[in-house]
Amino acid sequence: MIIPETKEIYIIKNRLEERINEISNTLGTININRPSIIRLKLPSSDVIYVPLYTDGKNIKEDIAEAYAKHIIPHEGGHRMDDRNRWDDGEFSASVLEYIMYIDMNDLLKHPETHKIIKENIQECKKYVETLAEFGYHTAIEDLPESTIKYVINVLKRSPYELGYCYANIIIDRNKNLNIKDVVEEVKKLSPLDAIKEIIRYEPKG
Repeated sequence: MIIPETKEIYIIKNRLEERINEISNTLGTININRPSIIRLKLPSSDVIYVPLYTDGKNIKEDIAEAYAKHIIPHEGGHRMDDRNRWDDGEFSASVLEYIMYIDMNDLLKHPETHKIIKENIQECKKYVETLAEFGYHTAIEDLPESTIKYVINVLKRSPYELGYCYANIIIDRNKNLNIKDVVEEVKKLSPLDAIKEIIRYEPKG
């Protein structure tokens, strides 16, 4: 089923608002009154975190701005690597979105960013195990009816999640990010290639 573009925009908008309010409420119990790196879950991901630099003056506004900063790099990723298959295209765009956000905001100079990246990679390994389990049960058709819709949704979102996961590996693997090199690398990869690398890769340090 193809989701109408207008409906898709509302879904994304609603998820954005939910995430902003959820994080704002959580942080409301924490006293952030100085420059800090905090962790955000992207509206488009249930697996990884993204670092956000905030001066602590208006965290809700900083969160909204950080989410907005992910939209342009993602669309730019599609232009830089125009794939024929939708899953390859979303995988590449998601890799570039995450890396360009980190690079444009100069977040690698903060030690907390590297800590978040390494923790993300471990979560990605767990995610790949979940994908394998869901794929197996889907193939042998023994999923409980109550979980089918959820599992299908998780599988459909996997190109995005795998893109974010692979981006974290690229960041951990390289001392310096070169967007041109990243574009050339992901052009040759598919989500299945990313799964193999996530399984094999161990974070540095």
